Amino acid sequence: MKYLNFIFAYYILFGLSAFTGKAYGQEIRYFDPHGKRDVNSILTEHRSISRINDNKFNNDTVESTANLPDIDLWYEGGGGLDFSSNPNDPKYIQYHSIALNYDKKYLVSMRYTVQYNKIDEIGGLYHFHSTRRFGTISAGAGIGVIWGVHDKDTFTTVGLPIELKAFFTPVRYFGIGLGFITNINPEIIRTYVSFNIRLGKLF
Repeated sequence: MKYLNFIFAYYILFGLSAFTGKAYGQEIRYFDPHGKRDVNSILTEHRSISRINDNKFNNDTVESTANLPDIDLWYEGGGGLDFSSNPNDPKYIQYHSIALNYDKKYLVSMRYTVQYNKIDEIGGLYHFHSTRRFGTISAGAGIGVIWGVHDKDTFTTVGLPIELKAFFTPVRYFGIGLGFITNINPEIIRTYVSFNIRLGKLF
């Protein structure tokens, strides 16, 4: 009778240990009811698919960021003396400009100048340019409107603004340079050399 009880207890314990997956020190093994696969292999496959999707997302994000255009934008301001109208009485000219360089290829600007509070000009220009690590040279032309008082007469006309510039840019956000500035129009041709500074994202 004792032996029967011992055998019965042994089989009860054996069944419980097998049910918990720890019989004979073996780990639990689960099976896919459809494919009869080990769950561990299924989880490994799912992790691999997840890593592939994550890598694809990261690559797509990097590619979309790399495809964004590179835009430089800066303000340029300064001034110079205009000797063209009267060499014995040069006029001080203020110069202001906003420039945008799109994708390092297309440089456009909008300039506004004031001559001795008597003649104003506003114009848009397209520039051919060459940029190096510490400097930029450019030549630009466009179309503009000029108005004011000349020889006691008030006028408004359309002109051709032209610029030649050379700038030293020791750092990315600051530059100093010289510009040859003129505006060809039917009323008065303004020509002067200006000393300007640039502030913004230059390259």
